[in-house]
Amino acid sequence: MKESLADRIKKLYIGLYKTPLLVKLGLFILLLVIFMGLFGSLIAPYDPFTQNIAFRLSPPLSVIAEKHHIFGTDPLGRDILSRIILGARVSLIISLVSVLCAGTFGTVAGIISGFYRGFLDIVISRIIDIQLAIPFMILAVAIAAILGPGLTNTVLVLTVTTWARYARLVRAQTLSLRENEFVESARAMGAGDFRIMFYHIAPNLLSTVIIISVLEVARIILAEAALSFLGLSVKPSTITWGAMVADGRDYLGRAWWVSTIPGLAILTTVLGFNLLGNWIRDKLDPTLRIL
Repeated sequence: MKESLADRIKKLYIGLYKTPLLVKLGLFILLLVIFMGLFGSLIAPYDPFTQNIAFRLSPPLSVIAEKHHIFGTDPLGRDILSRIILGARVSLIISLVSVLCAGTFGTVAGIISGFYRGFLDIVISRIIDIQLAIPFMILAVAIAAILGPGLTNTVLVLTVTTWARYARLVRAQTLSLRENEFVESARAMGAGDFRIMFYHIAPNLLSTVIIISVLEVARIILAEAALSFLGLSVKPSTITWGAMVADGRDYLGRAWWVSTIPGLAILTTVLGFNLLGNWIRDKLDPTLRIL
């Protein structure tokens, strides 16, 4: 008997109800950040680019000219809440696109390396080892300084500096999967290398890639914020949380909210992705299940 839509909604509700409280918190944070990223220009209370020097560094909950600045204003008199809402879009775009590109390239490289082994495996493995031996932020800052600021360049920097994490784990699992009977059966039936790698081995790696990707989103948000803080991410005219933190570093003594509130936005978003990522890891990784 085909399951009705009402039954599916009921199952989804029961599943969400039974999830731990921390997972619900992570999911709520994630949905809130996505909502701000999608509809930020519609829900922002004020224009985040409008400057009013006369009311610069106004504290949180201040009311100026009938405008309620819940999180206060920055050194140029711009509303911090509106800028945080608009900044979520940049963080999401950079992190999700970077994870997608790095995950795709790293997965393909790892499968090829583990499947063919030999000289190709040695070359890819040494490249992975060299990249992982260099501290992540040093490598990211060096490449960003060469390429210059910009949305595309930032995605490229984060892709180049993170693909090796996927490749290393995928390669290790591919080395094990290529010896399984289903691979030998596919080969006996005339399947070529491409079909074996991406139609038989790749689906068995999906859970690992998903776990890494969700956890990597949080790390890339932190990395993008660090690059923005240093002025090496997107252009200065683009609103980012890291740049907002940098804007208030000279005013911490008398206007703590300028840096602290965007910093809390970064912290909360990273916490949400980590909570959700840990739960997904527990669900998808059979070695972590309690028998």
